[in-house]
Amino acid sequence: MIRLIIPPVAKDLMTSLGISEEEAWTTLNDCDRSLTDAGFSRIAAVRWFGPERIVFLDGPISKRSAGKVKGRPVMFFEEMTAGLVIEIQTKLPVGRIDRSMEMEQILRYVAMSFGVDLSAHPSELPSKFYAGRWDGKQISVSEREERHTYAICGSLNAAQKTAEMLYALDIDKYLDWFNSRVASCFLK
Repeated sequence: MIRLIIPPVAKDLMTSLGISEEEAWTTLNDCDRSLTDAGFSRIAAVRWFGPERIVFLDGPISKRSAGKVKGRPVMFFEEMTAGLVIEIQTKLPVGRIDRSMEMEQILRYVAMSFGVDLSAHPSELPSKFYAGRWDGKQISVSEREERHTYAICGSLNAAQKTAEMLYALDIDKYLDWFNSRVASCFLK
């Protein structure tokens, strides 16, 4: 089992959404869909806890080791630090997700639904879900709202100067959506 570290900022968001540490741990260790990046530095995962309650988790692998299983090299993930833990539903602003979808497609839907354009290289166009060149400097958020909070998630490879599955989730935009979904349940 992978140990899950939840920093205070991620814990505060989880608490406000009603996501328990146990649910976050289960999402990581007993997920319906997950992926790691090419460098094995990050995990993104989802777990359905009901027909419309899905926990989404994304963050860096903070401890790993190499080994062998039946003579083949494998990577063992020992610890992950949650960068983002949120609740999503099958109907997102950009479309529907389901259990049969690949994790990268679910990740793209989350980024397109709640993300803002970001840039990883001055010669590349800003995008809500970026893969490509990285200039080795900070990632810049294009549509930055002064009072908004952003969770920047993705994989950066310093040796190859590339970015993979990079997005900037606008927490305030996400919370507006989440709170409107919760409010609509009470109005029915």
